[in-house]
Amino acid sequence: MNAYAFHGDFDADNRFASVWAWLKAYFAGVLVSVVLTAFLTPSIPNMFLSHCIRLDYTVTVMPGDLATGILPNLLGFGIGVYALVFALDRSLVKDLQATFQGSGKPSIPGSVLLLNAEMALPLIMLIAAIVVGVMQKVFPNGVLLIAGSWFTFWLSIYFILGLVHSLFMMVDVHLSQRLKDN
Repeated sequence: MNAYAFHGDFDADNRFASVWAWLKAYFAGVLVSVVLTAFLTPSIPNMFLSHCIRLDYTVTVMPGDLATGILPNLLGFGIGVYALVFALDRSLVKDLQATFQGSGKPSIPGSVLLLNAEMALPLIMLIAAIVVGVMQKVFPNGVLLIAGSWFTFWLSIYFILGLVHSLFMMVDVHLSQRLKDN
């Protein structure tokens, strides 16, 4: 998670990224997940907003069912995409590293290791969401466990979308490079 916040910088193993880097890396995903969790777990907002508004609906699907039904397939997809990183053309990897080095801004961390972080983080999130989903199925009436399962479910979906975006960008660069070579 630190390598992702650090944009794959080589120092990610030795020191933590700044608070700003963590916020920049995770704020949007956490915010989207919290909003969707609050919407799909109406008892949570009702605890805090009962004096001004009351949400009166029932969500019939349980997040543990979604997490254990859908996310293992996405995990398989993510592992397959992660394996593609090892098949990347050497010139593409070198060009990406040159982009980080040639940014002209030494204060901006990052390296080609960002590919590794962008591929591994969604897999970690998927595994976490599946584990929380299994726990939610074991204890189906725990409101906090339901909320936690919704949160990890949506956060893993958010990061899988980021993985697809990264894959798209890599293929885009690779195909553009192939066109230049010919």
